[in-house]
Amino acid sequence: MLKELYVENFALIEKLQLPFTEGLNVLSGETGAGKSLIIDAMSLIMGARSQQEFIRTGADKCLLQAVFDGPFPQEVLMILEDICHVSCDFLEDDYLILVRELQRNGKGICRINNMTVPLSSFRTLGRALVNIHGQMEHISLLDSDKQIEILDSFAGEKAIAQKELVQSAFGAWQQLEKEKRDYESAQQDWARNIDFLSFQLEEIAQAALIPGEQEELEQERTLLENSVKISQGIEEADCYLRGGNYGSGALDGLLSAKQALSGLSHLDERLQTIEERLGDIYYNAEDCLQEISRYQQEIPDDMGRLDEINERLDQIKKILRKYGSTVEDVLCWQAENSAVLEGLLNKQENSAHLDELIAEKQADYEKKAVVLTALREKAGKQLAQAINKQLQDLQMRQADVMVQLIAGKPSVHGNESVELMICSNVGEEYYPVAKIASGGEMSRVMLAIKVVIAQLDHVGTIIFDEVDTGMGGEALHAVAVKLKAVAKYGQALCVTHSPVVAGFGDSQIYIYKEASGGRTATRAAVLDEDGRLQEICRMLAGEHITEATIARGKEILAQGKQA
Repeated sequence: MLKELYVENFALIEKLQLPFTEGLNVLSGETGAGKSLIIDAMSLIMGARSQQEFIRTGADKCLLQAVFDGPFPQEVLMILEDICHVSCDFLEDDYLILVRELQRNGKGICRINNMTVPLSSFRTLGRALVNIHGQMEHISLLDSDKQIEILDSFAGEKAIAQKELVQSAFGAWQQLEKEKRDYESAQQDWARNIDFLSFQLEEIAQAALIPGEQEELEQERTLLENSVKISQGIEEADCYLRGGNYGSGALDGLLSAKQALSGLSHLDERLQTIEERLGDIYYNAEDCLQEISRYQQEIPDDMGRLDEINERLDQIKKILRKYGSTVEDVLCWQAENSAVLEGLLNKQENSAHLDELIAEKQADYEKKAVVLTALREKAGKQLAQAINKQLQDLQMRQADVMVQLIAGKPSVHGNESVELMICSNVGEEYYPVAKIASGGEMSRVMLAIKVVIAQLDHVGTIIFDEVDTGMGGEALHAVAVKLKAVAKYGQALCVTHSPVVAGFGDSQIYIYKEASGGRTATRAAVLDEDGRLQEICRMLAGEHITEATIARGKEILAQGKQA
């Protein structure tokens, strides 16, 4: 609940510290004293848009601080951790302190327990802690999503659990639908990729590349292209070694030289060494001659084979230009893209299976949504009866509220939206509660709803801003009773001009203006029993307070205590 509100340099407020208690806290005072400023300050604590006019004249900034007392519901703790990124371990003595600073230059700072947070996070937390309910400010309750939330909460744990099942089923269904949309949008690209990859891989497959083949063919081509030149060189070498057309051959000369020294080698060791070396040269040359002879027999001269080699090398180079610098690179590319092609083909095959899964998930969602609809229909009748009972007490005896389920497209909320409908007078048509023209009727209808859902609402503090405007007599007394009832389930603050409503408060704060030093400032005072009686008498009769006024004031206070 709201423990304390501190306001500094805010419009007419110089410095103001307001303590609040459990139950119904009433704020009263003359018109224009500044009661609405308290509501404006709380709106800013809830993340409302700031204005330069809020900063007190002569000040550079204004400061707003709200202290909330725990324990806090799970929703608030979740917002702190997940949205505001404020650890719940740092809740000082189970207190939550929200600070908002507005600066003249347009900048602002939001803090939660002294940790700076974005305004959006500040707003989310503020609205989970406080609900402002003004005469014409019913956005929260009139929102369709909020109304369906109210109905599901009223329906109880079974409906809430079923709604979670519906949400899960809808999410699973929509995820598959998204996959199908992604598939369909990518299908043309897939088909194009499949065709292109198939063509490329087929081209490589037909080439039947073999590692090392290119080098072997190039070597063979070199031999074929130079076979005549090689043959001529071989023949010349053979003639030089054998003699032939060139006279005595090298071999004969080497052998003759060796034989000439053989008879002398025993005379000198050096001649023996020379003879041995000539012998080695002779035998090596003879081996070379034999190799030349064999090589000469193997020299290729098949020009048809040369054409085949050139054609094959052209094919290999064409493939290399497209897919890699070497045969090994091309074969690696082939292996990788074969896997890619297989994956694309599998996606096409999975399309039919995806349609089957979508049908299953849709059927699962529809099955769960039908159960949720039935629970809502039953709870809707009970909720309407409960609201109508409250409207009877609030002197709207001819009014009749019904909860209408409007069939729509499947959504995370189910197959329907919810609309609260009202017939204000017998014989009239039902129309949405949001279209109630009378401010007094709107206030009572909203108050009736608040009373019904008070036990379901997780917001710890509810603020009512002059919801009693335009009411009197029994209706006003009924409103006071209902406000007291709401405050039993959670703290309530009420700005009022009604002495009857003020008399039902558990505590009362008097808001007034005071001029000092040439400046006017809004002040506040927490009233004791005598102060409350005096203020209620002022609200009843103004400055002309009589014994009858005092007696009526005491009667109102007594009624408030008994409520």
